Amino acid sequence: MLSQLTVFLSLPALCLGMVVVADPEPNLPQPTIGAGAGAEFSRKEPDAEQSVDGSVLQQAVKAYNAQDFHGALRILERASHQNRHPVVFNVRGAVLTELRRYDEAGKWFQKALALAPQHFWARFNMSELQFLQGSYSRARDMFLAMKPAGKREDELLDLKIVLTYLKTDDTAGASAHADKMPFPADTAAWYAAQAAVAFQSQDRAKALAWLAESERVFPGQLEGFLMKTMREAGMDFSMDEIGVVPAPVVVVPPENSREESFTLDPRTSDYLLVPSAFDSGE
Repeated sequence: MLSQLTVFLSLPALCLGMVVVADPEPNLPQPTIGAGAGAEFSRKEPDAEQSVDGSVLQQAVKAYNAQDFHGALRILERASHQNRHPVVFNVRGAVLTELRRYDEAGKWFQKALALAPQHFWARFNMSELQFLQGSYSRARDMFLAMKPAGKREDELLDLKIVLTYLKTDDTAGASAHADKMPFPADTAAWYAAQAAVAFQSQDRAKALAWLAESERVFPGQLEGFLMKTMREAGMDFSMDEIGVVPAPVVVVPPENSREESFTLDPRTSDYLLVPSAFDSGE
């Protein structure tokens, strides 16, 4: 299954926010083109060459979110002469990626970047193209080059960097990078990175515990891009599995000879000597 590519829409007098193929993720970063949060990622003005028909773009995104990628492409092609805007070019590249037309997709992302060289999502999607085609070291370098981009954006980039390590069987590198991610987290991507390392270490219970904690702190964020990009990296899980994991998760470290129970602190991947309610008699 293809990874869901992120596309961002910002129109004069109409901010549509960040759109992810299928489901929006409400608490992930929503940079804007021209004003507001994330303006540093792109030029502040669309110029005369950066015009966009909002109705056409909305139609294309509606088809895109319905996974009617051929329909979205037809809409964009019909209006291509009057929609010279990095957002439109980024959407078109994302549609072509879903159709596995990677070379064409890359050209449209490059067109977006020619108009807005620091457009975060076009840069992200160019990096994601490398990931999808198995060029994990190259993808890692590109994701790293995008940092720092902001706390929430960096967490998404860090997750992708962790996955590139795991796809090259470098569990130590993945673990070291995940451990450096600042806490407290601003998005579910932080928890997804910890879970990814646990999956790779064959500790499924611990991985699901991280994901359950993510759903508790950032409900709904896992569904969509984060879940699918983890599955593409070989981590098979369902939201139903996460839903049955209690929180906090009580674990017994195998090396603990006293057989005491301890809670898994969500801030670290280590077992901490924190007595659970079962031990205190509560």
